[in-house]
Amino acid sequence: MKHPNFSRGFYGRLLSESHFGAFKLTETGYTSGQQLPKHSHALSYLCLTVRGRYCETSERTIQQCAPLTLAFHPAGAEHVVDFDSGEARLFNVEVQEQWMKRLRECRIGKDEPVYYRGGPPSWLAF
Repeated sequence: MKHPNFSRGFYGRLLSESHFGAFKLTETGYTSGQQLPKHSHALSYLCLTVRGRYCETSERTIQQCAPLTLAFHPAGAEHVVDFDSGEARLFNVEVQEQWMKRLRECRIGKDEPVYYRGGPPSWLAF
């Protein structure tokens, strides 16, 4: 059975959503101990952990995400998410494929998940 909120692109409680051309900005909230099943997203996206902690497991890695972790997920990358105790808030920026194509042409786009823990990428996203 598909989760009712996943049709909007993300699990969790929708806190806010805005559209800016080829970009969709979404803030979502997750409850303590919430577990998300294995899933993928149709669009590539950046995810900034604003509050809380979670573990993200993919085919290749296990990543611990805490506040100011910035993750990039390419479209179709499957992962499972387990939230720790305490509420979590994530800020997501979905990127339309036309922009990903342009980034790849400039040799900037990535085809696999990337994680930044603090530092300039996370502060810029914040």
